[in-house]
Amino acid sequence: MWSVSLCIAATVVVSITHWLYRWWNPKCNGNLPPGSMGWPLLGETIQFFAPNSTWDTPPFVKERMKRYGSIFRTSLVGRPVIVSTDSDLNNMIFQQEGQLFQSCLCIAATVVVSITHWLYRWWNPKCNGNLPPGSMGWPLLGETIQFFAPNSTWDTPPFVKERMKRYGSIFRTSLVGRPVIVSTDSDLNNMIFQQEGQLFQSWYPDSFTEVFGRQNVGSLHGYMYKYLKNMVLYLFGPESLKKMLNEVETVATRNLDKWAGQESVELKDVTANMIFDLTAKKLISYDPEKSSENLRENFVAFIQGLISFPLDIPGTAYHKCLQGRKKAMTMLTNMLDERRANPRKVKSDFFDYVLEELDRGDTILTEAIALDLMFVLLFASFETTSLAITVAVRLLTENPQALQKLTEEHENILRNRENKESGLTWKEYKSMSYTFQLINETVRLANIVPGVFRKALKDIKIKDYTIPAGWAVMVCPPAVHLNPNNYKDPLEFNPSRWERMEQKGASKYFMAFGGGMRFCVGTDFTKVQMAVFLHCLVTKYRWQTVRGGEIIIGSCCVEKFGNNTKFLNSNYAEDDFSQEHVKLDAIQAPRC
Repeated sequence: MWSVSLCIAATVVVSITHWLYRWWNPKCNGNLPPGSMGWPLLGETIQFFAPNSTWDTPPFVKERMKRYGSIFRTSLVGRPVIVSTDSDLNNMIFQQEGQLFQSCLCIAATVVVSITHWLYRWWNPKCNGNLPPGSMGWPLLGETIQFFAPNSTWDTPPFVKERMKRYGSIFRTSLVGRPVIVSTDSDLNNMIFQQEGQLFQSWYPDSFTEVFGRQNVGSLHGYMYKYLKNMVLYLFGPESLKKMLNEVETVATRNLDKWAGQESVELKDVTANMIFDLTAKKLISYDPEKSSENLRENFVAFIQGLISFPLDIPGTAYHKCLQGRKKAMTMLTNMLDERRANPRKVKSDFFDYVLEELDRGDTILTEAIALDLMFVLLFASFETTSLAITVAVRLLTENPQALQKLTEEHENILRNRENKESGLTWKEYKSMSYTFQLINETVRLANIVPGVFRKALKDIKIKDYTIPAGWAVMVCPPAVHLNPNNYKDPLEFNPSRWERMEQKGASKYFMAFGGGMRFCVGTDFTKVQMAVFLHCLVTKYRWQTVRGGEIIIGSCCVEKFGNNTKFLNSNYAEDDFSQEHVKLDAIQAPRC
């Protein structure tokens, strides 16, 4: 805080000094007449208006004529002024007044016409066809403020819902200075995902690109994206997850046991810590207990500023976000340099795999892309999964029948296990049919990433409308997931609805993990962590809440979700909960 204040104070002093210098030394494409500008803002106004009792030339002018000559400069009522007592100059001024007035009038008319034309074009964009209906909002600002306004409902964001009623399932708007087509239409959304790289490509605003890195995996296309996707599958693919299953269970059990010994825990925060530590270990062999720096802390600062207005000034949340990224990237760079200087004989984490790729002579991977990839993987793996787990626990708390059915499934797994001392097997994990139904229902309702952006590569005709080339397109999953035409009683938590529905991958009506070529490569990793955590939770522990938590959802992501929870080992008696109070407070999550 002290350093920020010092920085602001220094900036203010430098700015004032520069302004004073410019006041006394005005800019000029040539030599200014001699004179004095007087005091800042006030100038020589008091001396100019001072009365006198003589018929002679006013003292103010006379004194300066003696000092500076027949033409001199001054400042009156805050304006720079040239005073002329020269006959030739005075005559020229009067003679040229008409021409100058006409020139000024012509310039003013040109400016007015240009602004009017620009405003018309803003509200009526060019299109080789029919644009979807909608409003472009205020010039430059568009409808950005309304779009980012938070709400406290699980339903489709009010910004989208209101415009769906007014304009239909496809409409236009303007966000952060860019024209955007918003799609709540299942067919168009599916086409957008399926036509990746042909009609559409991944796109995000410059402010997001700045914080995630200009060479992050979401901003890359074509062969480079496929190359990085295959690299990630090395870590999060089925074969790797099979080997990771017992470790995930051990980590979940250890943390639940630790939380049970505490008065209460903020579930979102502690699950985020748990998943971050596990992911960081797999990626870079990071151990928070042995490291001198707290990598997770930098990500917390990053997340808190991610949902803020993109104003990079010391003291703002966005500036803290960029600083958090900078510190995290510095740590990752240092780790990479250290690993390169002391290579391991046996590959033990993703860093070793990345180094091997970097050292190949024909590699297309660069160090900058590799570091941005690490950063995005660390962020995406823990923030979204911890939020999904928190929502799942809350929904189970509010739906005892679903909790009972989930508990029965996992107790049956333990009951049918031959070796009672062994951990979860991949076969047992794949048998968790109701668990997967519950996970799908959780992410359908949570809509953790309620907006997915793409950019049109060419003019695209769809349902009597044309999407102009270069326009951004936002797919809105909540409008599909919460549409009563797609799901009966869409706001009801009903995992059993998935018994008769496709549970794998994405479809026109389910896009919680994206779709098409950019279907989330970490989906299986997320499901493993959620399923294993729920297995450990319902078979060994109980929890209770006494008042609801705050949920605030923006048009782009879940911003706040509270769940401060008390855990007890399942061996405790029911009375152990009688005096326990479980407080649910707000937690912070990022904008996507």
